Amino acid sequence: MHRKKLKSTVTEVCKHSALLRTLLFKIMDAVTVRTWHVKRELRNWLKGAPKNAHILDAGAGVGQFSYWLSCSRPSMSVLAVDESQEQVCAGNRMARELKRTNLHFQSGNVSNMDQENAFELVMCIQVLEYVKDDETAIQQFHKALRDGGKVLLTTRTRYADELCKADQELGIERCGYIMKELKSMFKKAGFKKVKAHYTGGKFGKLAEQIGFVIPVKMLGVSKVFFIILPFYFVLALPLSMVFNWIDSHTAHDSGEGIVLTACKTS
Repeated sequence: MHRKKLKSTVTEVCKHSALLRTLLFKIMDAVTVRTWHVKRELRNWLKGAPKNAHILDAGAGVGQFSYWLSCSRPSMSVLAVDESQEQVCAGNRMARELKRTNLHFQSGNVSNMDQENAFELVMCIQVLEYVKDDETAIQQFHKALRDGGKVLLTTRTRYADELCKADQELGIERCGYIMKELKSMFKKAGFKKVKAHYTGGKFGKLAEQIGFVIPVKMLGVSKVFFIILPFYFVLALPLSMVFNWIDSHTAHDSGEGIVLTACKTS
């Protein structure tokens, strides 16, 4: 919920400024434990990825991972799909201003994608819990990938038995996933080499408190705190980065999130 509020605030404040948007991407990258895990997986994938690979970011949101990939390998093309027309317009505005010709945002629903054998990588970052028909969405990921392609997904672990009112208002369909059950869903859809690990252990939780909970509370009081945030992050950023590095380089028996990767092979 903290991430959702922060992203909403970032979109509102930065939708007319590409440079400010990318600056806040860098801050979010540094303080978000999930980002450290996702980028580690992406860097490993990039080592063996085709030079001209096509990438789908399903449910791209503000587009921080789409933007990062478009910068990391200009020869690759990135299609960022999201239901929010506001996010799509802001993303395309950013891509034009920064001359990122290999990045395009498009309106679309994760469950109703009509792509077949089109991508070497499909990302779905913190979206599946918002999708009503998650099994169909996973099947669509499989269909959209070319042979040898990979899916990278993150989601929350099961945190409750029933959705609370606040979750329902945010459009959440389920209270996260149990890792074993999530892996089974991907295997059922035809994926191979399904692997998953937890994020957000003890150190990841500390990093989230420093990087998200406190800033969100500040912004909840007034957007004027955007002026103060840079000074806050000068002190908080190094500590948060250390905690996130530890979390992303150690194994956890449990955690607040799940990172899953799986391959499509014939």
